[in-house]
Amino acid sequence: MHCFTREPLRTEKVDPALLYHGPKEIRTFCFERYDLSTQLPSIIQRLGDKSCWHTHHGNFFTVELQDPEGQKNEYEVYFDVFRSGRGWMTLIIQSAYIRDERYETAQPRKRSVGFGVIARARQENKGLRPPP
Repeated sequence: MHCFTREPLRTEKVDPALLYHGPKEIRTFCFERYDLSTQLPSIIQRLGDKSCWHTHHGNFFTVELQDPEGQKNEYEVYFDVFRSGRGWMTLIIQSAYIRDERYETAQPRKRSVGFGVIARARQENKGLRPPP
């Protein structure tokens, strides 16, 4: 739900019709995030060619530069990968949004890790530690 909702800003009065009730939190529908989320399938299809980084939560993120109106923005896509049986893997996108003055990055970009390395480690049930 973090791909199409956001936290309301402190000074913002939110229309109750735009509130999205998730299992643990209530957030407001975000038209910008929703529009960008339509690009997630193609971003995920190219994940094997992109750099990924560890987060301090044990998941990963990648950055896709979007240029919808002549501007380049960092669209951060947070995800994790799990074994799901019979050799299958499940990739869950946990959040995706543009980094701007409202949402500054707290993610270090030290050393990248390839998606193939992430998937193999998860398939083999091995830990994948972030770099120090």
